[in-house]
Amino acid sequence: MGVISASTLQAFASMELTIPDGTKSIQDSDIKLFIKGMATEEDGTSMPGVFSSVNSLYSIMPMLIYTNPMLGNYGLRTILDYSRFFNQPFAAHNVGLRYGEAVVHPNQHSSRTDSTTSMIIMTYAFMRYTGVAELAAVHYNTLKTWADYLVDNALFHGSEVTGDWFVGDAAGPSANMTNVALKGLIALQSMVEIQSSLIDKSSESPKYLNAANSGLKQWIQYSDYGTKVAYQPNAKNYLLRALYADKLLGLNFVPESVYQRQRAQFASGLKQYGVPLTDQNNFTTITHQYFTIAALTANNSSFLSNSAFRAIKNYTGSLINADLAALADTYDAATGAAAAGSAARGSVGGSFTVLALKKGEVKQIHPIMVPTPNSTIKTPVAPNFMATVVAFVSLAFLI
Repeated sequence: MGVISASTLQAFASMELTIPDGTKSIQDSDIKLFIKGMATEEDGTSMPGVFSSVNSLYSIMPMLIYTNPMLGNYGLRTILDYSRFFNQPFAAHNVGLRYGEAVVHPNQHSSRTDSTTSMIIMTYAFMRYTGVAELAAVHYNTLKTWADYLVDNALFHGSEVTGDWFVGDAAGPSANMTNVALKGLIALQSMVEIQSSLIDKSSESPKYLNAANSGLKQWIQYSDYGTKVAYQPNAKNYLLRALYADKLLGLNFVPESVYQRQRAQFASGLKQYGVPLTDQNNFTTITHQYFTIAALTANNSSFLSNSAFRAIKNYTGSLINADLAALADTYDAATGAAAAGSAARGSVGGSFTVLALKKGEVKQIHPIMVPTPNSTIKTPVAPNFMATVVAFVSLAFLI
């Protein structure tokens, strides 16, 4: 089975669109998209967990851009609206425990810098591919608070849980992670782009632009062109997934010298079923690999030919994990064995990274004003969600 065909149904199945009870006339502001935490035990039974996590939405961002980017705005609105009640200068990792209940829990603070960077990057990404700036305008003050947080915490951040939590002896919360720091600097650059589409806000951009540019020079030095997992340990970083946002957003912020070093490092880590995150163990994820491959091949289509894609397809097509009820997104790149509790996650939608880069349609953004407290903005409703699902269910079996 192909990676896309194995991932499409699973990613769409993790999402649900909602409108308020009793709604007679649907307005764009009524629609929210929730992502259900669908991790399962090895026997296929459901695990309790968070839902609408920032990293889940970030992982399926490429699929939404390729299929229907307005759905991404609905996912963003869910988390942005929740942020009004979160009352922190950084983004929440998720909107709560147990889908449908949204139970508050301490781990919502566990991914401060990483979640904040992802939210700003996604806001600009979905703006860029829908041409709709209203969501950024309505939540501008929240985005600005987050950007201010990144000015102080992007390059050097404290210990937190990230998408790279399973890196060998350093598994668990870590500080000054190379991927997170670069994402933070790209998010600051994204904030500048967001402000350029909001009337009278570009005057606030120099603060973020200067922090991004000066931070990048330091990041290259501390991370050795992104080849280290974190600034201090010497562990190699094979998957610099943060580069994908630079290409997806058309920023060209990161110099080619970084990409060149990463191509060599990526190739050196290739195993039978993929490329691990680091040289500390063989753990990897489908999404991390696709984000990295798409970035590294964006301006160099001959890089690795099809070997990297073939390795991941070897994993999805193998019978090593035949006992699992659905595809697991985290696994051992050497043996193909799935990590416990990583099955049935929607994050496998990250396999659309190359399609989003090649086929995603950049739209013209018409600058708008940030609304005053008593004003409202109406935005168009996306095409029928079920029509999108049916179309891509059909597509899945043709790939």
